[in-house]
Parts: sequence; C-alpha cells; structure tokens
Amino acid sequence: MGYRGLLERLPSAGAAGRVSTEHGEDYEFNAHHVRTGETLSEGAAVDFILFRGEVRDLFRVPDPATQTAEAPAAPLPKSFFRPSPADSVVTCYIRAMSKRMFVYTGRDRRKDYFSLLLVALVLIFFANMADEALAALFNTGQLMFGWLPQDTDGDGVTEPVVVYGITLVVALAHLMAIVPATIRRLHDAGYSANALWIVLLPYVGIFVLLIQTFQDSQTHENDYGPSPKYTA
Repeated sequence: MGYRGLLERLPSAGAAGRVSTEHGEDYEFNAHHVRTGETLSEGAAVDFILFRGEVRDLFRVPDPATQTAEAPAAPLPKSFFRPSPADSVVTCYIRAMSKRMFVYTGRDRRKDYFSLLLVALVLIFFANMADEALAALFNTGQLMFGWLPQDTDGDGVTEPVVVYGITLVVALAHLMAIVPATIRRLHDAGYSANALWIVLLPYVGIFVLLIQTFQDSQTHENDYGPSPKYTA
C-alpha cells in the first residue's frame, strides 16, 4: 500500500532512517529501500510503499512550487503521419508555372519541385532543337545573318549560325519559376531561403543544394507552414 509522509531522519552507517506518515505512524528504513537515484533531505515530503510493515521504494515528492513548466510534448513519430496522394507531373508543372511562379513562401514537396525541373529540361531540349532547325532552314550559309560571325568547317564552307533565341526565352521563363520553387523546397525540408546561397560555392555547391532538395518533407508544421505531404 502506498503512503505519504515526512522524512524525519536519513539513514546512516549506524542507524536506520525514519519516516512518519500523515497518520502519525513512524517507520524505519535503510538506504537500499530508497528508490535509485533519489536525493533526500530531512523534512522532505516522501512517498513510499509499506510491505509487511517494511518501507519499500521510498522517493521524494516533487515540490509544486519548484516544478518547472510542463515540457512540450515530443514530436510524433513519422509512422504516425500518412503521406497524401501526389498530383501528376503535368499538374505539378502547371501549378508551379502559373499560380506559384512568383511565390517565395510556403512549402513544396519533392514531386512538385522535381516535376518542374524535369519538364523544364525537356522543354529546353526541344527549344534547342527548334533553334538549330530554324538555323538550318533560314540560314543556309548564304549570309542571311551576315551581321553574325559565320562558322566554318575548316574548308571555307560557311555553316549556319544558330541563334538560340527560343532556348534563351524558355530557359529564362523557367528560371523565374525554379528559383522560388527551390526556396519552397528548402522550406519543406526545414531550411531557410539562405541555404540557397550554397550554390555559389565552387564545384560542390550545386551538389550540396541538390542533396538538400532531395530530403523528404518534414512531417510536422514548421516555420514555413503545414506539411504539403503528410497528414496526421
């Protein structure tokens, strides 16, 4: 049975300790009857178990006046959250290029971000092919673009000059969407927008940034908003 009382005397080498209950009963105990790790002092309020007239598992009652505020609850494990279904690549791309093209706040899950990058690379590739086809069609070496330096193959034969105008327009349009999308992806992984500056680090910066954007969404709501992927 559990009891509450006051510690009248600490146990020592020559004498047992003594504790009195709320009902005025006194019991003796030894050091091995104290809960492991407890620090006791005379006059302290204690709880203990009385088993066959012997004190067991004696420990100090925390003083409400000295107790700190309740610690925040530990974050829920990732297994508690369920990933929500992701949109298609085309839907993610259209959203990034329209509604969220100039949005630097909030969070983007990995599929949103890499869908934008994938489609952008494909469109830039086809824009490059279109530029080369137009050069071959309209600039056949007859100096139609005579104000441009002409390429030769070493035999004095004039080659078409490729003006990558379409490629430049397509690349710049997507760059305006990729920069804010990268910031939102960093937010989703728990980084601030300042992490984007790592790309300026020679040789390794782009790889560090890529590793950061590959990280999974944080399950909980962070400083940049709720998770776009996980729901409780």
